[in-house]
Amino acid sequence: MSFVGDAVSAVGDAVSSVGSAISGIGGAISGAGGAIEGLFADFNPIGEAVQMIGQQQQAANGVADKLKGFLPIVGDAWKGDDADQFAVDLKEKMLKALSGMDMNLGSFMSQINGAVDIVNQADNAVNGMVGELVDVFDSIF
Repeated sequence: MSFVGDAVSAVGDAVSSVGSAISGIGGAISGAGGAIEGLFADFNPIGEAVQMIGQQQQAANGVADKLKGFLPIVGDAWKGDDADQFAVDLKEKMLKALSGMDMNLGSFMSQINGAVDIVNQADNAVNGMVGELVDVFDSIF
């Protein structure tokens, strides 16, 4: 029974860490908004937050892999009225929840990276326009 408690605790820790990473992204995006005002955005805080989410995604996948490895053991070792139901719940509820978490984190990271790309494109366009404006002023003066 302690294995299940350890697994649930590990999943809880992973979810808590993901929450912290998402909070960090909010701060990073807010900081990037201030940096954008200076023409060039600093994406390092956002990249660090995305990296933290990736690490938590790997941790959740590690827990899922351990649980998958224990499914045959649980089915053979657990005896009693709910032995079969426990294995079904572990597979159908816990592993599906972890799989959904993995997909959601992957999608979230992809969307953040897409947003960073858009801001980079805007930065490059603004930089090009400023360069053209400087050239115009240089030709006048």
